[in-house]
Amino acid sequence: MGEFRVSKSGEGVYYWNLRAGGGQRLLQSEVFALQGHAIGAVDACREHCLIAERYVRRQTNGGQQYFTLHDAAGGLLGVSQMHGSAQAREVAIAGCKLHGPTASVVDQTGDRPGYRAAA
Repeated sequence: MGEFRVSKSGEGVYYWNLRAGGGQRLLQSEVFALQGHAIGAVDACREHCLIAERYVRRQTNGGQQYFTLHDAAGGLLGVSQMHGSAQAREVAIAGCKLHGPTASVVDQTGDRPGYRAAA
């Protein structure tokens, strides 16, 4: 089962990572000033991750493959890590579709009650 790991950076901003059952990072959000906004973005990711048209496949100038996930209005929800091949990128997109809708939320910040703290 996947997890949305909500974290707080040293600069005090919040973000999440969607991770597969084995811990591989599939997608990372933008940063948010408020933790509640990061949690809201988790809900948006859950809503849009099953829709194929929301994924934009990209390639860096150096040939690394990655993708972005967007909401219905085109707003950025998350960015993948870099992949060495288009096939690896597609596997990661499939992982987002598999784990995103049902992934648990793990609060690694300790700032919000109601979500289980990471071990």
